[in-house]
Amino acid sequence: MIDISGVMVQISLALVWPMIRSSVCDTYGCSWGGGATALICSQLFFFAASIFTRCMREPRYERRQQRQAKEDAENSLQESLLPNSEA
Repeated sequence: MIDISGVMVQISLALVWPMIRSSVCDTYGCSWGGGATALICSQLFFFAASIFTRCMREPRYERRQQRQAKEDAENSLQESLLPNSEA
């Protein structure tokens, strides 16, 4: 979901750039201003955020579940290797 939303944000923000070639800019005139600077900054920051979310580790509850499953597997392996003293 994060990858899809990152791509969609980039596409949505990038769709603003073709506006400079439209008849609106021919009629009223377009120049580089604060809005263009804010747009390019937001595109760069959203792009960086979508890339860096791939590098994040799993949430704590998932790590805890993995650790618990690993410990349970090790305990069951140790129990199966120990001789049964009840016999």
